[in-house]
Parts: sequence; structure tokens; C-alpha cells
Amino acid sequence: EKVEVTAAEYTTYRQLIEAGFPVVFAVFVGPWTDKYGTKLPMLLAMFGFLFSAGFYLFFSLYPDAPPSAILLCAIPSALTGGMITIVICVFSFIASHSTEKNRSLRIAMMEGVWWLGSPIGLILGAEIKLHMGTSW
Repeated sequence: EKVEVTAAEYTTYRQLIEAGFPVVFAVFVGPWTDKYGTKLPMLLAMFGFLFSAGFYLFFSLYPDAPPSAILLCAIPSALTGGMITIVICVFSFIASHSTEKNRSLRIAMMEGVWWLGSPIGLILGAEIKLHMGTSW
């Protein structure tokens, strides 16, 4: 039971880090993208996720790492805007690079592909774990 409480606490802290700063960041990203474009913030956010994934991989090699290591993993994506920045930039990019006639279709296609990623990732992850196991 102590493990569940500790895991819940660290998950809450991680979610606060991943959501707190990006909300503040998003307030400034909107006007900035109107003036300078969406590519730089979108790339920064993606690199933030890449670095966060790298930290997760690094700490997965050390099972004795403290639970607070998961908080360090959340920092790069939070400092670069996180998912909020990506969503803002993707919708803004589609809106500015499509005509009124095909904008709805493009946004619908983006949404469909976006949400297909989760079930496909879960299925592939289960298959990888089934065939490779959990040990390195």
C-alpha cells in the first residue's frame, strides 16, 4: 500500500510539472506563432519530448533509481511547452496552410491520425513485451 501511495504522489507531481509550465508557455506561444510562425515552437516541443523519452530510457536501465527521477524526466518536455504547444501549433499550421474548402477535412484527418496513435502504440507495446520480455 505504501508503494501505491508513493506512486500516486509522484504521478501527481509529474502531471503538475507537465501541465503547469506549459499552460503559462501557451499564453505566449499563441501570439508568437501569429508573428513568427509555428515551426520553431513545434520543433522545440518535439525535442523536449525526445529528451524526456531519453531520460525515461536512461532511468529504466537503473531500477534502483529514486522515484524522484521520474520528475526529472518531465522537465524537458515541460520547459519546451509540452503537448499544449504541439496542439496549438498543429492546429494553427493547418489553419494557415489550407483553404477554407479543405480545412475541415485536414483537421479531421489530423485528429484521426492523432488519436489512432494511442491504440496502435498500446497494441505494439504489448506485442513487444510479449516477444521480448521486460529484461534487457
